[in-house]
Amino acid sequence: MPKIHIRSWLHRALDALPHTVQWSYEYLCEHSIAAGVAAFAFFFLAFQWMYLPTTFLVSGDDHFFHFRFAYEMREQGFFTVFQHFSAIYFSKMAQGIYYPYYNFLFYLVIIPFTYITPLYLGIKLYALCAFSLFFASLFLILRSLKVRAAFLWVLAFIALVQTESLWRLLLSRPYVLAPIFLITVVVLLHRRWYGWAAFVSFAYFFWYDATFFFPAVVALAYAIFAELYNAPRAWRGALYALGGVLAAVVVVSLIAPGFFSFLTGVIFSAATTPLRNINIPEGGELYPINILDYVRNNAVLMA
Repeated sequence: MPKIHIRSWLHRALDALPHTVQWSYEYLCEHSIAAGVAAFAFFFLAFQWMYLPTTFLVSGDDHFFHFRFAYEMREQGFFTVFQHFSAIYFSKMAQGIYYPYYNFLFYLVIIPFTYITPLYLGIKLYALCAFSLFFASLFLILRSLKVRAAFLWVLAFIALVQTESLWRLLLSRPYVLAPIFLITVVVLLHRRWYGWAAFVSFAYFFWYDATFFFPAVVALAYAIFAELYNAPRAWRGALYALGGVLAAVVVVSLIAPGFFSFLTGVIFSAATTPLRNINIPEGGELYPINILDYVRNNAVLMA
């Protein structure tokens, strides 16, 4: 039997290690997709040990509603399930006046995770994927803007964010990835890719309808600051983003005519509801709320 020289093999491996690391670094520097995949894998592996081994979910209600809703879509049909709310018979949802949610894209994305059993494992895996995708996307956006040490800036952001905020990013809800849509709109406007900015603004509506107008607000803010720096055609980009939002409103109104009733009854009524002490522990998103609470609950997106 030939003798295995473990020590010599280990020496050769250690000698090759610097060259392997250097080659990997150079490859990732030259290939953005590979760098994004590596960043996603890093965040997934780094945070899975914090969340997967635990016996609890970050939230005990929203997760199960969304995933059960997606499961029913899979079993009953995509649009049919939106109309089955007989348990709340006197609500406008059960009467077919409007849908409870218009986050069609979000539910399409989480449907594959409903095949995972037990359910809480599918919920946790989606949460980790969304969490990792959020930071990997942030890294790729900074990289596309030629920001030096983009990955270190993302790590610095994670270090500065409070633990509670990090836990909220593990909620299986559409708002987790919503900021990436908004940042992407700004990057596309900066690059003057106005058509793509309109498309992302359009798609944002179907991902997180509660703040469907945010792409237009972000584009308007960008146009104002760009005007201060004498950037050409800044207002044109804001109009494209606004056009994408309006197009989404028109399309969803054709799909579900009760959307404007949904707006006035759930979202914009928050601006006109008098201040009062109402505590609805479950399903608060389906009821009018005070405008100050609305701003507070979406402070991360607004920032």
